[in-house]
Amino acid sequence: MVFTMKINEKKIVLALFVGGAIVLVVGILLLALAVPAVASTFHKVMWSLTAVLSMLLGGVLLWLAYLYRDTDANFFRYDPHTGRNIPLKEVDFDRINSRMAAYENRISASYDSLWKGDIFTECDAERFGPEEVYRPLLAYKMLYDLAEIDRDESWELFTGAEPELVNSLADALRDAGEDKMADAVVDAYNRVEDVTEIAWIRDFIKGNQKYIQRRVLHYVHKNDELFY
Repeated sequence: MVFTMKINEKKIVLALFVGGAIVLVVGILLLALAVPAVASTFHKVMWSLTAVLSMLLGGVLLWLAYLYRDTDANFFRYDPHTGRNIPLKEVDFDRINSRMAAYENRISASYDSLWKGDIFTECDAERFGPEEVYRPLLAYKMLYDLAEIDRDESWELFTGAEPELVNSLADALRDAGEDKMADAVVDAYNRVEDVTEIAWIRDFIKGNQKYIQRRVLHYVHKNDELFY
């Protein structure tokens, strides 16, 4: 529903912009070409009025297009200083990572508590947004933060997690098309026989840190319309 509404809004803005531009150009052409070409004073006045009205109408349509543009707050693109959404091309990983940290704070008391129980099934579905679009991002973020924090006690959150949580995290990755990574995460978890045996899983996740950044950026850009 949200996705359809955003598409319709974009069509309206585009129609206003194109219509306004065409009418404005027509008015300018009338004033520049038609008015000088006629000899009758009456016709000059009529063409001049038509040109001016066309330019005014074009200006109004362009102004409406400006007012009606992307004003709903996008989770990753909204700039509170301007009250507008920044262009999608300006959304980088650092911005996404910062916003996801805020998202984690909304759904969990602390980072450690994300690894207790199974946040993916215990959290209300509404918290994951339309089409549960935040679910894969949460999985990416939880893994990325392990590598970013890079302390034994943090790695032990993963090795000591319940199997249900690791499986849910892997399922969330699969929702984003990450079948191989999801399988590797489950395999890494199953290979660790002791919660203090963190070297292998640490090397695996840290080795994929750049990959996670690229995939997160791609995912957010691809699903931009769902983050309103």
